[in-house]
Amino acid sequence: MSRTRVTAVALAALLALALLALVIVVNVRAAPEATAPEAAEETSEQPQVEVDGVATVRLTVPTDDFATGPAAPCSDLVTSATDPQSVELAVTASEGEQQELDAEVRVSATANPFNGLKRPYTVELADPASVLGLPASRDWMLLDEFADRSLLRTASAMEIARRLGIDWVPRLVPANLEINGTPCGLYSFGEVPTAQEGRAELADDDVLLLADARDLEGPRFSTERGLRVHVADPEEADPQEVAAGFQAVEDLLYDPAFPDNGYRDRIDVDSFVDWYLLNEVTKNLGSPLYDDVYFVLRGDGTLAMGPPWDFSASQGNRRNGSWRLDHPKGWWLQRSWYAISDDPAWRRAFSPTQVWNEPQGHYFNVLMSDPDFAGRVAQRWTAVSEDLSTIGDFVDDRAAVIADDAVDNFSPPEVDGPGLPVAASALDNDPEVYVFANSDPAVDVREGWRNEVDLLRRWLERRVAWLDGEFAERAPSDR
Repeated sequence: MSRTRVTAVALAALLALALLALVIVVNVRAAPEATAPEAAEETSEQPQVEVDGVATVRLTVPTDDFATGPAAPCSDLVTSATDPQSVELAVTASEGEQQELDAEVRVSATANPFNGLKRPYTVELADPASVLGLPASRDWMLLDEFADRSLLRTASAMEIARRLGIDWVPRLVPANLEINGTPCGLYSFGEVPTAQEGRAELADDDVLLLADARDLEGPRFSTERGLRVHVADPEEADPQEVAAGFQAVEDLLYDPAFPDNGYRDRIDVDSFVDWYLLNEVTKNLGSPLYDDVYFVLRGDGTLAMGPPWDFSASQGNRRNGSWRLDHPKGWWLQRSWYAISDDPAWRRAFSPTQVWNEPQGHYFNVLMSDPDFAGRVAQRWTAVSEDLSTIGDFVDDRAAVIADDAVDNFSPPEVDGPGLPVAASALDNDPEVYVFANSDPAVDVREGWRNEVDLLRRWLERRVAWLDGEFAERAPSDR
């Protein structure tokens, strides 16, 4: 062998070793916070951001328009969902690295208009930037977590989604928010569902859609069965063309020949199975196609479920009367609401779905009536249930990370806290609707928050155990 050939071989070997080392480093850095059991290959492959501390997000809002300084910066400075407020944004990672960025901030369009104590915000940067190690974007979110006194339900739901292997799961980091130097509480800062590189990566002809009953900005359409769908991204997509493609799939679900009509060729079955399991595990209030339900309509006409979003009313913190969302047993997405009344007006008012007037129920009622689809759900549960059985450990681990900052969230202004309620407040004090771990509003805030964490962990552990038993009976015998 010539010297040139030997040199080339040696160089190739060195290059291979270097690439192997790089792969190892990347895999180590992208490892999830909690070690998954043996079914780890089922988890999402997207890189994760290690959460080992709490970041700080500071908004500096000009006050030139105020005759005097606002008495309550957290509630008085950024108040509009339609008129963005220019701010100076400073983000400090838990290890101390700081970024300063120009941005516009507004109240989230889906915020509770009656809640001025702690609002969610959308953040639009002047230029795309990577923040806290996440892929560069202009669009970011500050989730308030007000309705979730554990401050952990978003994190636990997204972790379940990741363990289910959902293609793209929004990455969010716990962060203390300050507005003009005033502490406003512990938030989740991070990604919002958008179609772009590093997030929901869609092909050129794909469209990201949002099923939501609320009157949101932007192009939208309604299906023949009453589902209001917003064109989320790209906005320049032709709503009529998109509506026709979506309607074609909906019609297949309600076709008298279902399920033997080829509908499986027009949906991404795997994405529907995983999305169903995520929202069945969490008993997510809006998931029966009421609000915050993302879809992707692909260029070939196939419909897939989109990114998971909004778990503020889930995992046992709602009762909603006879719906018993607080109980870890019982089906949620398999329940049909058509038979609750013969009066259509009553059904519409008291059904947690936009598709309230179909005898077959909403989409997932229909899908679960197909033995093939139901069997695939049971098989998928068998594959992931061991991974999900340790979700309580994740809750405890994340609680340890945010503990001091969570206590600050509920501490009074006298000790530099925002004084947010750890028990029921005037905004959520109906015991037929809301569930809290503490009945005494004067409970010690550390004890009260820890009670909320324990409530969440126990609920999830019992929920997974109940589903284990149910799906064991439904799974095909040759699994």
